[in-house]
Amino acid sequence: MFFKKFIKSIFKIRKWPLYFTILYIKFIKINIWKSKNIKLKSNISFLGIPLIQNFINATISIGENCLLCSDSKYTALGVSHKIIIRTLNQNAEIIIGDNVRMSGTCICAAKSIIIGKRCVIGSDVIIADTNFHSLESTVRSTINDPIEAKNAPIKIGNDVFIGTKSIILSGVSLGNRVIVGAGSVVTKSFSDDVIIAGNPAKIIRNLV
Repeated sequence: MFFKKFIKSIFKIRKWPLYFTILYIKFIKINIWKSKNIKLKSNISFLGIPLIQNFINATISIGENCLLCSDSKYTALGVSHKIIIRTLNQNAEIIIGDNVRMSGTCICAAKSIIIGKRCVIGSDVIIADTNFHSLESTVRSTINDPIEAKNAPIKIGNDVFIGTKSIILSGVSLGNRVIVGAGSVVTKSFSDDVIIAGNPAKIIRNLV
């Protein structure tokens, strides 16, 4: 009796879109991503289909047991868009550690973004190691605009929690166990075990 009920629950019509998405990712998208030098370790869970794009000769690596949510149905706050993970230049890298969870996150690397293990990244967070555009107004209207944009590596430690709609900007390094308050704009680096918040973000208190 239990087995029959279990089978019926699996094939409820309302769950079909999720099953189709899982099958599409497992048998089609993963093979496409791997052909683009995107390294996917074991037991990664995809809720919705993320946008993952890798520049030629760049590297994207996603660790074991990560959870990537790109669909508002599967997270309390919802998401404004699917997860975006994108390298922008040759030799750029995005390295995501094991057991990281994220929802609607946008990660863009012109140089290097490294995220440690067991991080929780809230809905619609942006992590970008580039300004995307030149600071010189005369350059922004030319084809050299993206080339002249300032960029600097980002490094995020282990067990970091980044609150919803926060922005992590170029050159930032966050130590282990840092908590970033919702809606923060992080423009400078912080060491281990602090709570930061605000625009620009500053230390609210120490955790130790």
